Parts: sequence; C-alpha cells; structure tokens
Amino acid sequence: MEQEISYQFAPEVWGQGYAKEAIQAVLVFLSEQGTLESIIAETQKKNIRSCRLLEALGFKKRESLIRFHQPQMVYGKRLCKNIKAYKAFNEKLE
Repeated sequence: MEQEISYQFAPEVWGQGYAKEAIQAVLVFLSEQGTLESIIAETQKKNIRSCRLLEALGFKKRESLIRFHQPQMVYGKRLCKNIKAYKAFNEKLE
C-alpha cells in the first residue's frame, strides 16, 4: 500500500526547517505503524528547495509529469521497517 504526503508552509517560515521536521515525524510515525511499504510526494519541478528536501530525506525521483499546467516531480520512498535504524538515519541528517 502507498500513500502521498503533502505539505505547504507560509513564505515567512520557509527555510526554517519546519518542512523537514514535519516530514521526518510523519515518516517515523508511518514506519512505526508498519502498514505502508512506501510513500510518494509531488512538487513543482521549479521548487528546487522542496526537491532538495525530499532527496535529502531519502526520496528518489520517480517521474516527471504536467499537472495544474506546471511541470511536476514525483518522488517515492520505501519505508523502513526497522524504526531504530530509521531514527538513527534521521539523527545523522540533523
């Protein structure tokens, strides 16, 4: 089973780490639940910060497409079944 994660923040808080913190928390929660094998995220291709964030969190490019009349990138990530290993990986990112 696969689900999509989505996020949007007000411009005044961009670059303060909230998206990274939120996505990490969601990934830990989903890994602890053990009900999903993978997760996807879609962002506009021109949103370089979002693309870099997803890649830094271990998401891999899956495909590019046009949606809402804009080029989009779809990223995917397999969820870790070993929550201790996943938490250790996240600590290295901080």
